[in-house]
Amino acid sequence: MNKRVLILDGDSIAYKCAAATEQRMIEVLHKPTQRTKTFKHRTEFKAAMKAKNKEITPDYEIADKQIPSELDVVLNTMKQHITRLEDGLFADKVVIYCGEQDNFRKQLPLPSEYKGNRKDTIRPVHLAAAKEYLARIWKAEKAVGYEVDDACCIRGYDELHKGNVPLLFHYDKDQNSHNGLILVDEIEEQLVEEEIPELGYLVLDTKGKVKGKGLMFLCHQWIFSDMTDGFRAYELSKVAFGEKSSYNVLHKATSVKELLELVIKQFKIFYPEPFVYNDWRGIEHQADWQSMMEMYFACCWMKRSKQDDSKPYQLFNQYGVTL
Repeated sequence: MNKRVLILDGDSIAYKCAAATEQRMIEVLHKPTQRTKTFKHRTEFKAAMKAKNKEITPDYEIADKQIPSELDVVLNTMKQHITRLEDGLFADKVVIYCGEQDNFRKQLPLPSEYKGNRKDTIRPVHLAAAKEYLARIWKAEKAVGYEVDDACCIRGYDELHKGNVPLLFHYDKDQNSHNGLILVDEIEEQLVEEEIPELGYLVLDTKGKVKGKGLMFLCHQWIFSDMTDGFRAYELSKVAFGEKSSYNVLHKATSVKELLELVIKQFKIFYPEPFVYNDWRGIEHQADWQSMMEMYFACCWMKRSKQDDSKPYQLFNQYGVTL
């Protein structure tokens, strides 16, 4: 009998539950008068200053403040989340991955460091303790050599190949490209399962933001960017390119083969001639459209097996695409 295997991103669980159970605010010090005032966030402070027709000058010093709940509250919130998913989805088994070591993407010669934009992000106070709890009580496994997202993806395809039903709770947009796997979303307090399509689709909303599913969404990340992870495929290109541009390039593709050919064409447009650049560590590299295409694929492609080399040629070969 096929088993329903619930696969969870423990990093997301720990972060979201720890953050949700603490209060955050900013404290603004007016240095000349030494007066302080608290605001919910920087947006509220800016609005208050604008309402008073005041300029935010270096005289104002902003400090982030966190007031955590008791650790037991965080751990109980996590337990409730996991058990509710387990029971609500009738899972036969729960697998959790949490924490990473030696993520290969951090060694990519990107012009901007992979996830370097997160260095100044404020972490929840109880984040480390929350992760330790998942490892100790829920036997969460660490991702070694890659990210937790990769580990969840690898496990999902392993279970699929065994004939089981892999269920991934939808924490991150990277999961939208895992064609053939089932994502679980919570909609109006109901758990809804959706199998990710192969080709998929893109939708451009009224704010000019692109959303989607399937390999079409992967290709959107590939030629556009994922600023959550701090990379942009066109960063060193002289071509003006934006989210809507990516949508216009990709959304009319009627097959995966056509879709991948559009990606190749776009990288040739981005980088028509070989060039030299310095990566985020200051190391000089010779590059061309193909090497850039390979590098940005590695950024957004989640490994589907432990042997996956994170190169696009596996897709090209599968769908009959030639360079």
